[in-house]
Amino acid sequence: MDKAGLEERLAMAAPQFERSAPLIVAVFTLLTLILATNLYVSPPTFQTDLNDFSPDTDASEAHDRIHVHFPNEMRPLFVHVEMDDGSNVLALEALQAMNDDLAHFQNESEKRENMIHVWTTAPGILQLALDEEGGGAPLASFNSWSSVIDVLFDEDETCGLTANDQLLSAATYASSALLHNDLNYEPVCVYLDDNTGTGAPSASSTMWVLEVNPELEETHRRMLQDQLRDV
Repeated sequence: MDKAGLEERLAMAAPQFERSAPLIVAVFTLLTLILATNLYVSPPTFQTDLNDFSPDTDASEAHDRIHVHFPNEMRPLFVHVEMDDGSNVLALEALQAMNDDLAHFQNESEKRENMIHVWTTAPGILQLALDEEGGGAPLASFNSWSSVIDVLFDEDETCGLTANDQLLSAATYASSALLHNDLNYEPVCVYLDDNTGTGAPSASSTMWVLEVNPELEETHRRMLQDQLRDV
């Protein structure tokens, strides 16, 4: 077909295409809306757990055999907490605010099948100490770290920890895993020694460790965790 013939055929088809243009636009618009609705109603899912892609090995088969005799392990959810202005996250006011946040998240967890079984948090640990050693006084009732220390410790208490001290392992865990490495507890020691200073420890951040119910189905657990992150 020569060039002139092709141009003539295109010229003859142009009016027909022009008349069909609205119909073509309408069809493709409708098709786009149908596809978009399908994506909204049933969005695609992506599997990102590396365990689902790992090949079967002797180790994985051994794990499956052992797993029959032992319960599922807790799935930790880590929350890094710091102040918006970078100030002391262990200031009493900050801990009291965190305690309110903790109550909020515990309430949200209850709404989601009690998904969190273990809460390891700075305000929770301090409140537990007050429950056991401070007559159950709520953290919100204190206005200074010195008053907290007065309730928790005897007058002759010292700041030293020995290898046989039951507090040593707990203190080591708290300082290495739950608090930033810039933790400074010297003011606590000073206050215990001579009742001077504020007694307030300091750190730039703390870690919450929330252990999720291991019996939850994997996909459902991830969905609940995503929901808890957004509340």
